[in-house]
Amino acid sequence: MATVVSLESFIGTGYFGPVTLGDRIETVKQALGTPSYTFNPEVVVPPLSGFTYNGYEFVFKHDRLVYFQNDNFDTDHPSLMEFANATFEVDTGYFRADRLITRSMAESWLRQEQIAYSEIEYWGRKGRRASSGVILDFEDDLPVSKEKHTLFALRLAAADY
Repeated sequence: MATVVSLESFIGTGYFGPVTLGDRIETVKQALGTPSYTFNPEVVVPPLSGFTYNGYEFVFKHDRLVYFQNDNFDTDHPSLMEFANATFEVDTGYFRADRLITRSMAESWLRQEQIAYSEIEYWGRKGRRASSGVILDFEDDLPVSKEKHTLFALRLAAADY
């Protein structure tokens, strides 16, 4: 039976199911199964390495998980959000792939779930950082945006990444 990984729980706790920052590569693979893709070492240069489960990216430094993201929240490509393999499946919950999530919708959800958050500047955009450290990243006014201020990524990074 596959482990269910809840995005709602991830935002609130910083744990992607049984996985969290600092975990070793083999620990993540044991918990989540065989990755879909392993990063090319000519592009992601050691001591960094990583792999993906469709849109869910895991980056390691010296064998420890230092960064996690999915920057593929796109209603045109729901398989990048709603992933499942033999070991785990993602429960997107409120963040399901059939609709765009605006900044105000995400803030309302955070308040409803009683998850503290703050506004942050993130690469020139106005993100929200949950008390767990998870960043909700929004398109803002980028030309690639289908609609302004829509959620396109969830990210969690170690302080030394």
